Amino acid sequence: LFIGNHKTPVTKWYMKVKPTEMKADSGRIKPKVLPQELIRRHHRIAFIGIMHDNLSKAFVNILEEDPQHRWDQVFVLFPSDSCLKNTLVQNYSMQPVEKLIENKNACRSSLHELLSPVVSDLRFLTYDQLMHCGSYWDWCDPGGFIHVSPLTWGANPKTCPAMNYYWNSKVPSPEYRVYRDGLGYLLKTATPF
Repeated sequence: LFIGNHKTPVTKWYMKVKPTEMKADSGRIKPKVLPQELIRRHHRIAFIGIMHDNLSKAFVNILEEDPQHRWDQVFVLFPSDSCLKNTLVQNYSMQPVEKLIENKNACRSSLHELLSPVVSDLRFLTYDQLMHCGSYWDWCDPGGFIHVSPLTWGANPKTCPAMNYYWNSKVPSPEYRVYRDGLGYLLKTATPF
């Protein structure tokens, strides 16, 4: 006697998707900030973004609590100067492109100084075509996590809605694999910075 359905369910591929909470503050959307616990807990991290201006502060806080903390890989991907000039300028209407480029270079410099002693494989890269911003946390292993922030035309990237993808099954969901493979492609095509 068999009870129930013993066939593989059509919905065997599922993913946990949770929108990033964007709490309102005085009628304005609160900018996203990096969760320090993720930086502390994960050993392979990739950041695809524009300015990465909050990144140093998050790593400093962790290293102040635990000066012996180490990471296996940290990849930080910035837009190329031409990408900033031609594509992203509309998202930063309050700052001239030259200032964005200056801030990007200063951020790269401070991150390099801070992370070089504590990261085994530290890479700074630039890309020419921005599809989304995101962060990848142990993305090649079960328990991995991918945060994706699609850009909205004319909006500040720090306040655009986002989605989170988790590898919470034996194999990653097809959606998770698309973003993981996208990072693989980007890492192959990006240039050292």
